[in-house]
Amino acid sequence: MKTQHTISSITIGILLLSLGGCASMQPLSNLARSGDTVTISLGGTDSNALTPILKKEEVSVTITDAAGRAYPVKLRNLFRVYSDPTSHYDYVATGSDNQIETYVSPHQGQWMAVLDLVDPVSAQPLPLAAGQANFAVSSPKLQTWVDYPGYGWKWTNGDLSAIPIEIITGNGAPNPLNYLTPVSYSPLNGLEPEPQVEITATGIPSNLIGGGMFVFKYVIADFVSGNPRVTTTTPDPNVQLASHNLPQGDGTALLKVMISNPHGFNLNNSKLDANGVNTLRAGQSLLRSLRFSIAWDSSNNAVSDTNWQNSISLVSGRYVDLNGNTMSELAPVVTKIR
Repeated sequence: MKTQHTISSITIGILLLSLGGCASMQPLSNLARSGDTVTISLGGTDSNALTPILKKEEVSVTITDAAGRAYPVKLRNLFRVYSDPTSHYDYVATGSDNQIETYVSPHQGQWMAVLDLVDPVSAQPLPLAAGQANFAVSSPKLQTWVDYPGYGWKWTNGDLSAIPIEIITGNGAPNPLNYLTPVSYSPLNGLEPEPQVEITATGIPSNLIGGGMFVFKYVIADFVSGNPRVTTTTPDPNVQLASHNLPQGDGTALLKVMISNPHGFNLNNSKLDANGVNTLRAGQSLLRSLRFSIAWDSSNNAVSDTNWQNSISLVSGRYVDLNGNTMSELAPVVTKIR
């Protein structure tokens, strides 16, 4: 299971990077003043998150104080972190484990939200009463609670609609988080997802997938801050991804992409086959590890949610099995997810 926690120091937050999508714990630091900065985790992709990318503008956070008064909270940053590849969580992803804390689907990542206990508009500290308070996170793209083992148990430290925190007297101030005025920007801004399209396979595979080959065409002038960047969306170590840019001399360029796993991608997102054998031990990947993203710099204003298809498009694409044969039952789909 994955649950949320509150952190009043960014130092503790950075230490949590190695926990990735498997964190399961009570609040680490459960004290804060009005105006302080805290961090909470929102769960993993494909579990709590109902979309590949959680958008900050689609997530709202409120706090209800000891007097029963509710206030909106400023959501400063929202980003995803992954577990250390040498961690126990990643190790047991390809093995077996009796610890419920790490018995979850691998390579999901953990969504982290940095909150300032101030009014989102005025930036003034909230008039919070001292005592026990609770955060409530809501979004149409987020499940507030997930029954991981399927037993119907209500985990008291796993409900995003009631994240406990103790408010103490006095006013604090938002943590600058190593912001060096006036020569740098907030470092956590660089951890948020950039604009991107995601390429996924539609259809039902008839057998193990070996990978796919794709060609995209993009307008060079629309990406003046740098070429579109191809990246996997999971830290699966068995996935191999390669890309190459080829300018065409007419203001456009071709972007060739190949994704593969010589051991194959599964037919679904279960690590167990029909016989109950763990396929990840043999180097295979979950079906969702087959997807990849093409991202670009967020400072690029030429490409938007409405016109992106004028700037980058799929020319051709196909999926193949482990023998290199085209899998006609599968087709690539390009979706703007951020």
